[in-house]
Amino acid sequence: MSTLKTNAITTVAGKPILNSTGSILQVVQSWDDTVRSGGGIVYPSYTTIASPQVTITPSSSTNKILLIAQVTFASGAAANFYDTVYRLSRNGTGIGNATTGSLGSIGINAREQFELGNGSISYLDSPGTTSAVTYAIQVTTSNAAHNWKINESGAGDDRGVSCIIAMEVSY
Repeated sequence: MSTLKTNAITTVAGKPILNSTGSILQVVQSWDDTVRSGGGIVYPSYTTIASPQVTITPSSSTNKILLIAQVTFASGAAANFYDTVYRLSRNGTGIGNATTGSLGSIGINAREQFELGNGSISYLDSPGTTSAVTYAIQVTTSNAAHNWKINESGAGDDRGVSCIIAMEVSY
């Protein structure tokens, strides 16, 4: 077996190809169209949505993970799908704001009954590890009587898909 060691690999034009700062080293994605719903979760508590979730293992503890998530959610005053906040989590803990653990949260307050909406969250995370990291979407509401629902409208007549993409970025 041979081993090749080098400080850099570049294109003919001299641009770095591998492991330069800002390079995307790996991409993991998960999408799900399963209808999921719940209730009784009140801020500051959150529940983790079972899917979509992604697990990625950084190759260096200094690398960052660029996260892009899209959530399709329901609203509808008659069904109490309102005052709901979605956020990203790392290994079950909210990432972002130190107080709420929430960054780029999607908040909904139904104005149109039974509407199907979607929102996205983007975040550059610094997990600081070379161990496997699992990213997921979490949800909370402002009142125990309020419900949440993803991938289907409040009336059940429209469907959608939610997804998470995790990209390891060389740093």
